[in-house]
Amino acid sequence: MICESDPSLLSLFHQTLSSKYSVIAVDSGRECLSKYIDEKAKGNKIDVLLVDYQLQDLPGDIIASTVRELSGNRKRATNTILICGREVDKKLIEDLKSKEYIIESLEKPVSTDSLLKVVQTAS
Repeated sequence: MICESDPSLLSLFHQTLSSKYSVIAVDSGRECLSKYIDEKAKGNKIDVLLVDYQLQDLPGDIIASTVRELSGNRKRATNTILICGREVDKKLIEDLKSKEYIIESLEKPVSTDSLLKVVQTAS
């Protein structure tokens, strides 16, 4: 699942990943959480979540922590990758990793190679 509010980045990420993965693309935090809950209720597991830190409605760290709580035990948990700009505090990133809310972060601008690599590792 990709949660990115910038339409051009959402399209690029979707296009890059959809050749190898089944992708759900959403453009808001609320839609991300709603879609995640819907898919979970249907018995579908979302293996990887790419979430932008600066969404218009909810911050990415809130989404990451909520998804981690909803996904259950670590063996079945969704691997969340936070996409952020340089302005995001490195201490916040480390805190999110230590709490297992995210497994990795990507700094914008994100290359398609780094995107594919991090998703492959997280899958």
